[in-house]
Amino acid sequence: MSGILKINITESEEVLKKLFLDQKTAKHRERVQVLYLLVTNQAETVGHLAALTGRPVR
Repeated sequence: MSGILKINITESEEVLKKLFLDQKTAKHRERVQVLYLLVTNQAETVGHLAALTGRPVR
């Protein structure tokens, strides 16, 4: 199935929250945000992640 992500994220929700706040640039914050969205099951597909972060699907 295209667009379904199958990655293993070992960081917890709490660790990702702290990492998000510690980031200095928007680019890095967005990357941590994507991991957070996946860990908290707020997004399951690439398309949904793109919609939540305001990025185009490539």
